[in-house]
Amino acid sequence: QQFQRLLGEIALADEDYPAAISHFEQADSGLCILCALPGLARAYDRSGDGDAALAIYERYVTTPSFDRLTAMDQYVLGPSYERLAQLYDQRGDPVASAEYYARFVELWREADPELQPRVQAAQARLEEILAERG
Repeated sequence: QQFQRLLGEIALADEDYPAAISHFEQADSGLCILCALPGLARAYDRSGDGDAALAIYERYVTTPSFDRLTAMDQYVLGPSYERLAQLYDQRGDPVASAEYYARFVELWREADPELQPRVQAAQARLEEILAERG
């Protein structure tokens, strides 16, 4: 599992998205039911398959698992919320987009200063969506 995830990360870095998807899919089994999902979502996203990326990100953020307590969420939950908000925004779904922008802003409101521009951008877009909806 871990070896396949590492190969997936290497393939992502090499922009070999079919190989990355294949490696992450092979890693998507075993004891850690969440471990391969963030990489798999990024691989689909970078390959241009936004629908698959959205489905995998959703699977990651909605699957209950003890693995969340073993450091996964501290690295990928915020970026997953952010990307879900953007993907839903691109698809014209303001309700889902606003929900994920709000989750991202809440989670990262006290993030390090170098991350605050992302939080501010998400907050601004959330406010735009809410203003558009009335």
